[in-house]
Amino acid sequence: MNGRSVDETAFLYPGDTPSGVAFDVVVPDGTLFVLGDHRGDSRDSRDHLGDPGGGMIPVGDVIGRADWIVWPAGHWTHLVRPDAYARVPAADGAHG
Repeated sequence: MNGRSVDETAFLYPGDTPSGVAFDVVVPDGTLFVLGDHRGDSRDSRDHLGDPGGGMIPVGDVIGRADWIVWPAGHWTHLVRPDAYARVPAADGAHG
């Protein structure tokens, strides 16, 4: 994350490994590379590494945001919207 490795085992579905698919990506500014928490059963950016864009999603294509962390259960929490996003308008029909 931001040029540093992240120990993500605490955020994975029990028994899953970080990835059965080897990959090494650099995420360009303005894009996201998304990974499911149930890596063994997720169709995420790894499935699109060979596609145009390499599995990256333009930030402008995102139409929602995360409000809760529900897995792993011990991390259950409501996410607070940082003040840095106060000027970002909510999408049509969105709350918050």
